[in-house]
Amino acid sequence: MGKLFLLFCLVCPSFAFPKDVYIWDGEKMPYAAKSSKNVGGGVEERYSEIAFPFMRYFKAENNNGEPTAAVLILGGGGYRQLALQKDAVPAAKFLSKNGLACFVLAYRLPDNRDGALQDARRAMRLIYKNAKVLNIDPEKIGVMGFSAGGHLAARLSNEDMDFYEKLDDADDFPKKAAFSVLIYPAYLADKETLELFPEIRASEKSPRAFIMQTQDDKAYEASSVSYMLALRKFGVPVDFHYFHKGGHGYGLRIKGVPASAWTDLLLEWMRFNKFAN
Repeated sequence: MGKLFLLFCLVCPSFAFPKDVYIWDGEKMPYAAKSSKNVGGGVEERYSEIAFPFMRYFKAENNNGEPTAAVLILGGGGYRQLALQKDAVPAAKFLSKNGLACFVLAYRLPDNRDGALQDARRAMRLIYKNAKVLNIDPEKIGVMGFSAGGHLAARLSNEDMDFYEKLDDADDFPKKAAFSVLIYPAYLADKETLELFPEIRASEKSPRAFIMQTQDDKAYEASSVSYMLALRKFGVPVDFHYFHKGGHGYGLRIKGVPASAWTDLLLEWMRFNKFAN
């Protein structure tokens, strides 16, 4: 049922897409979760278990009818939980008002990193597959991640190997991001040696990036710095914004410090690269 609902929603651009849309046919989902249900909800939409990953669409606003850029947004939570209203949904609302089509993904939890990666790949392929009917420019589809979602976004941007056989025609479409936005990403590098972890395979093929980090985020500061240096080494365009104070996990709620300007900086970066209007 989830698969049929997904296809119906994505091929009908007039559909408001207000509900959660499942991205897999449950019987064919690779790296199936140990859990058998999605556990969570409430005001923050906080989930502790996600067995059936889903995606939510935010239509691009204030555009002139031309095909728009799109971004897949991955929230944080240490691969143990997701609170969609804490970071991913506010980011989607902000960017959609500035001309981007946004897709918030609730990926599999807890502690199913390979399953989460396949969820992100599947979601990207479905966006590419439905780009025409959703008026999306297929050359401008990127990914954005917060904290653990930043780790997932970096893996999606750099790992190319599939871990499952083709399921349907959606798997014929690309899964690579044209750009990446990493907001206080976690788990990218060893904080002592500054070496990227093996699954973060930066190369000259990595997409251009916008990275936001604060110095007082001691646990994950090395992730941003190391990834930025790796992209610089390979000649990949990267905008790196490094502030003294801000902590971790603030999303769009940060106030009263210079780091609160990160959303304005992101929007300027999006406009410069012709991803936003």
